Amino acid sequence: MLGFDPWVPFICDVVAAGLSMFIVYSMLRLVRVVRREYLLGFPIGFTLLTIGFIAFGVSYAFPGLEELASWLHLSLVTCGFAFIAGTYFLKKKSLWKRVGVMSAWLFSILVVLAVAAVILIVVPPRFLLPSYRGVDEIFRTTDLVLLIYIIHSLYQDFKPRRIGLGGMVLTGFVLLVGNQYSLLLWGLDDGFWSFALAHAMGLAGLAMLATALSTGFQRA
Repeated sequence: MLGFDPWVPFICDVVAAGLSMFIVYSMLRLVRVVRREYLLGFPIGFTLLTIGFIAFGVSYAFPGLEELASWLHLSLVTCGFAFIAGTYFLKKKSLWKRVGVMSAWLFSILVVLAVAAVILIVVPPRFLLPSYRGVDEIFRTTDLVLLIYIIHSLYQDFKPRRIGLGGMVLTGFVLLVGNQYSLLLWGLDDGFWSFALAHAMGLAGLAMLATALSTGFQRA
């Protein structure tokens, strides 16, 4: 599966989980300062991503848990991105104050169920669950669509205000797009460079988001 020590990407994923948890912490602090309820969706979404990153590291550091951990990773990461995208969708539709976090959860779960429905149609039902290697491209493609929607929503928010930190946030999510695209390529060719580039871009994107949020909190 990997052409190098599996503990190297495991450590990278632990670092990614740490950065993601810092984003969760920073967002919770920011919510208390700016008093905007829709921002609560972000710490929930990034908490799901944090667990997904840890599961990804476990999947290749502990071969016996590869299948279970990989399924957990794919599901939680897609659910996390869906939660963040759903938060923006509800905010733009002025629905957040009326429906709140529960509907963001519903949106996220519906996205994952939609992915599961596609898997049931595309993959022959030989087992209760197909191998994650046969379906990871579907999850990664869904993640890319969700991230593109998030970037579009961020651009619409930041463009008229010309907030300097907005560029850092956008860049962070663009790097996460590169992360998911490289993982999609890795699922197709099992190449070293696509795997390494995915980790590098993921860490860079999370670091960019963490820095932007930390700076934004200091200015708030």
